[in-house]
Amino acid sequence: MITSHQSLIQAEFTKQGANFATAPSIVDPSRIARLVAASNPKPTDRVVEFATGPGHVALGFAPHVKEIVGVDITEALLEIANRSKTDRGITNASFITGNVESPTGLSSLPSASFDIAVCRLAFHHFQNPAQALREMSRLVKPVTGRVVVQDVHGSGVDGGKRRDFQDEWETLRDPSHTKFLTLPELTTAFGECGLEVEVIQTDDVIQKVDRWFQTTQTPPESRAKVLEMLERDMKEDLSGARPYYSDVDGEKTMFFTHRMVTIVGRRIR
Repeated sequence: MITSHQSLIQAEFTKQGANFATAPSIVDPSRIARLVAASNPKPTDRVVEFATGPGHVALGFAPHVKEIVGVDITEALLEIANRSKTDRGITNASFITGNVESPTGLSSLPSASFDIAVCRLAFHHFQNPAQALREMSRLVKPVTGRVVVQDVHGSGVDGGKRRDFQDEWETLRDPSHTKFLTLPELTTAFGECGLEVEVIQTDDVIQKVDRWFQTTQTPPESRAKVLEMLERDMKEDLSGARPYYSDVDGEKTMFFTHRMVTIVGRRIR
């Protein structure tokens, strides 16, 4: 059974489908390669990816592991992933429908049956990220199993006001957004799931605002509100996203920064 928010996710990503699958920050092979490297895969590993979407990360893992299983709640994205798998002649990847936020949503996958569980750019869509993390921990092997989460992280200062401001304009742009977790929230969640944090990597992704809107097909009224908030953010430094203008082919173009974190944790028992 899925929640109303998960139905919203399905609707949004069915609509976004092709645009999301070709978004520069989603496709970027160098970012995928760094995520794979941070996971330290071995040729004998079985890997599961939560919220696989169009399958770019899963297919990036495929040459380095024995098997990769991608899970997503949105059929339209899995269709893209399966087409990409076929086009690239990859035979050790499979894609299945599953609800990663439900205690029974992945009951077909046995506990401790994977070496790595990975999730990229999805925790900010989850209403219950702790449950998703528990499922990731359940699926990997004790002692050696690794859980890898990459997402945008929110500001942890000013009592959450800076994070809340960013979440507001992110949700106007994409209604399936919930909130960005802060670094302390993420590391605490790992510990509560019995995952010992071994790697934390941070970096920035620069978003071109026009292309960012294009991905989600944001309606004009919402787009105008987001731009107004970004202008305020630029003047008052309200979120840490640091919006700015730059000249692109003679046109004044707005950009901002998504602050990324990759966390690798080992299941200790």
